[in-house]
Amino acid sequence: MRTDLLTRPAVPSFLLACVCLSVVGAVQGQGTFAPVIMRTGSGQVLLTTTVPYTNPAGQPGSGVLAFNFGFATQEQVQAGQFPDSFTISITGPGGTAYLVTADVNGIVWAPLVPGSLTVTESAIQRQVVPFGVPSEGLTAVASYQVGYPLPTSWLSSPLTLNFDLFDNLNPQRSLAYFDLMPVPEPSSVTILLAGLVLWRLAKASSPLSK
Repeated sequence: MRTDLLTRPAVPSFLLACVCLSVVGAVQGQGTFAPVIMRTGSGQVLLTTTVPYTNPAGQPGSGVLAFNFGFATQEQVQAGQFPDSFTISITGPGGTAYLVTADVNGIVWAPLVPGSLTVTESAIQRQVVPFGVPSEGLTAVASYQVGYPLPTSWLSSPLTLNFDLFDNLNPQRSLAYFDLMPVPEPSSVTILLAGLVLWRLAKASSPLSK
C-alpha cells in the first residue's frame, strides 16, 4: 500500500481549516462600528468628536478611508443665516483635509478651507445610502457611504478623523451621525494565503503530480 495516498488528504484538510479561519476572521473584520450620533441643543456652538485612525498599508482594502454619515435637521433654507452643519475632515502629516460639509442647503464635497490640504472632489467616492439611524422626526438631508483614497505618505501613519457639528443655537434641532467601515483583518488573509502556498507546495512535491 502506498502511504502517500494516506497522507495526502491532510493537506487539503489543512487548507480547508485555513479557509474556515479566514472566513471567520473576515466576518469579524467586515461590517461597521455602531453609529455615533451627534445632536445640537447642548448650548455649545461647536461639538467635535475625534477618532484616532491608522490605515494598515499593504493589506487588502487598505489605502481607502471608508465611512458612512448622515445629516438631518428641522431648519429651513433662509438667506443670510448660518445653518447648523456637519463637517468631516482628516488630519495627517502636513495638515488637515476637509472631505464634506452637510447642512440644510445640501452637500459640499471637498469644501475649501483656508490653510487646509487640497482635496480633489472627484477623488471622493460616494454613494447615497438609506439613513442609518432614527431621524427623530427631523428631515433627512443626506446620507452617504464614502471612500477617500488616502495620500501615500499617510499610509501606516497615525491619523485623526474629525467630526464637527456646528450649532447656530436657534431652536431648530439637527443631528448627524457617522460610522467607520474597518478594513478586513489582515490575520485572516494571511492564514488563507499561507494555506494556499502550503497546498501548492505539497501538490508539486507529491509523486502523483509527476
